[in-house]
Amino acid sequence: MKKVLITAGGTVEKIDSVRVLTNISSGKLGAKIAENFCNANYPDKVLTDEKVWVHGFHGSEKEMLIDFPVPEYKVYYLHSRNAVKPRGRAIKMDYNMQLPLLWSTNQSTIEMIEVNSVQEVYDKMEELIPEMDACIHSMAVSDFTFNRENPIKLKSNDADGFVEFMKNNIQKTPKIISKIKEWNPNIFLVGFKFEVGLDPEELIDVAVTAKSKYKGNIVVANDKEQMQKGKSHIAYICRNERSYYRVENKQEIAEALLKEIKERVR
Repeated sequence: MKKVLITAGGTVEKIDSVRVLTNISSGKLGAKIAENFCNANYPDKVLTDEKVWVHGFHGSEKEMLIDFPVPEYKVYYLHSRNAVKPRGRAIKMDYNMQLPLLWSTNQSTIEMIEVNSVQEVYDKMEELIPEMDACIHSMAVSDFTFNRENPIKLKSNDADGFVEFMKNNIQKTPKIISKIKEWNPNIFLVGFKFEVGLDPEELIDVAVTAKSKYKGNIVVANDKEQMQKGKSHIAYICRNERSYYRVENKQEIAEALLKEIKERVR
């Protein structure tokens, strides 16, 4: 069984005892990617076989015994508190109630791990990465954090004091994606590059340059203005500056990454 770590959502960094620094990442893309890997454990040809479905009987607790295939992927979903959670699809149904009894995102194929601060992400990834076959690092990790040894509440009417506090306490966070290949040189690493206002050629060039710095295998490049113009999550799946292809939405991104890992991770 291949182990795949997927990160999703946005980190939260405490400024003082009540304020935080965060971002607008929803985790929707990470959840969609995780769902695709979980669903891949139960192919359509299995789901359309009547033996896969549980038959309930009125007045009885009897069920058909079902032999599911051995899962191909174990997903570790590293997510922030407010990130969207993967749901997957129903793989067992109660015919009488027409309700799902089991989803593809069950405990045997996905492990949900909540992390919120950059340090929590760093510590958990350092622990997990050596055991992983692939990592899809889609989480929006803050570039900055703050000195937490100063647990005060800043005065809301003291703008100068707030600015001074920020200047004195802001700190750079470690670049986690640059550590992944150090923790596991053999891992298949997928990174993401998000830019604003670049044309496709510029975007791909910037993304591939970033990928080379952290020794990634694939980089998913997208530009906010392109996405807004196209009203969809347009992206480019890049191996290098000469080998890339365009996808049109989150589902196509998820399918492309599943295909890449299926073909290239043994």
